Amino acid sequence: MIQITPFLDSKRKTPLYVQLYQYIKEGIESGQLKSDTFLPAIRELALHLRVSKNTVEGAYQQLIAEGYVESIPRVGLKILELEATFLCDKGGKQLQNVTMGEIQREHKSIEFDFVYG
Repeated sequence: MIQITPFLDSKRKTPLYVQLYQYIKEGIESGQLKSDTFLPAIRELALHLRVSKNTVEGAYQQLIAEGYVESIPRVGLKILELEATFLCDKGGKQLQNVTMGEIQREHKSIEFDFVYG
């Protein structure tokens, strides 16, 4: 069983469930949380972190929505293997095979602004 112990700061503007979601997401992308392992049960993690079940549920639902974990009924949430991303040049020729975590670390600046208005 995975032991997850982030520092959740209730004084920050970021909601607790988002802080927990980001912590788990970064763990998956960095490889600290291995694929094909299971996350702790909602009640178990809520008790461990001393937060509400809704906080853990919100973080888990976001991870499911973004494809980081898969819900297996009556078993739990299994961490999925991240898909490799292929970078191509303008001609469509494959340059390299990298993971999403590597892309995010390399490209820290924002190239496109999708804000409305």
